[in-house]
Amino acid sequence: MKVRKITELDLPELAGLYTELMHEEIRPEMLADNFTHYQSLPEYLILGIDYEGELVGSILGIICHDLMGAFMVVENVIVGSKFRRHGLGRLLMEAVEEIAWERGCYYIMLVSGEQRREAHQLYGTLGYQIDPVRGFRKKLDLKR
Repeated sequence: MKVRKITELDLPELAGLYTELMHEEIRPEMLADNFTHYQSLPEYLILGIDYEGELVGSILGIICHDLMGAFMVVENVIVGSKFRRHGLGRLLMEAVEEIAWERGCYYIMLVSGEQRREAHQLYGTLGYQIDPVRGFRKKLDLKR
């Protein structure tokens, strides 16, 4: 098993993984449009991992910059439910950590839904700590 860049051919399987992660149907055309856009931006890392020829996990890393330097935001960490507890999430996280280190990031941050307790255990074993800051999120109505 090797972590690799996601390609356009992976998008149908990726849509299935994202549907499992978000608990809502993912529109394939939106995923394809966004994927095409982000392919041209070196700050976006869309990685996946295969098991027996099937895409079973994915992670998105975004290199951001502030006045103190670079940092990485990790989003959409998913390993399909049938493939969890085999170290695949760890491999995905280690891959983005290596890239963050290579690109000079001084920290990595992520948020995780309160209900994703298995993921929280993984993050803890990798050295991630619950930060005493409070995150806020506002969903925007894109149809207005």
